[in-house]
Amino acid sequence: MGGYNIIKDVAFTCACGHGLTVDVQYSYGGLWLYEYRIGDAIQWDGMVEGAPGAGLVVAWGTAVATCPRCGKVADANFDVHIKNDVIESVEEFSGKYSYNIADAPYWVRVE
Repeated sequence: MGGYNIIKDVAFTCACGHGLTVDVQYSYGGLWLYEYRIGDAIQWDGMVEGAPGAGLVVAWGTAVATCPRCGKVADANFDVHIKNDVIESVEEFSGKYSYNIADAPYWVRVE
């Protein structure tokens, strides 16, 4: 993943069942290490991936975290839902979307 942004404090459940929060990296919008939270509008300046006002877009997100309960290092993937340039939700990877993670883009337009 080249340029990216970060979504802070995303809920994640470790394989051991312990809940924790992670920071998810994703590449869509203006890519300048912007830090967002769910519900924030994304920026469209600098290096850009995608196009503003694209309706519903789902971007591939990734995070690495160490579980404080079991000590396992989780390399987790996420579906980042962006609707009308607002981060609507972040869900654990569903396998429903075909991201081209070997090469950009790391997102799909859904509607």
